[in-house]
Amino acid sequence: MESTPMPVERIEVGSSGNDGTGDPLRTAFAKVNRNFEWLASALTARIASLPIFAHVRHEHDDYVPRHVADGPPKEPPTRYGAMWIDAGRGRIYLATGTASVADWRELRLVEP
Repeated sequence: MESTPMPVERIEVGSSGNDGTGDPLRTAFAKVNRNFEWLASALTARIASLPIFAHVRHEHDDYVPRHVADGPPKEPPTRYGAMWIDAGRGRIYLATGTASVADWRELRLVEP
């Protein structure tokens, strides 16, 4: 699965609070959802291309289960490659197995 480069959609916040020049809430959160969907897809495609993950390919290659919560994972992943987003702490976890909570691995993103 190859992801197409997509620019991150910028949320317009306006000139000052509640001045009516920024994106409406619905538009802003639609952009947030599209940004996360693209990020999840791009990360999964990149990680799945690594030789170490060759054994985790399955019939649902194009499906990335995503969980968004206000805390780290507390239950085992349901599928290899699933993503858990800890919105409260701004952390992302990737499922590398399905046996236990320990199969969630926190991703550490570094700037080039």
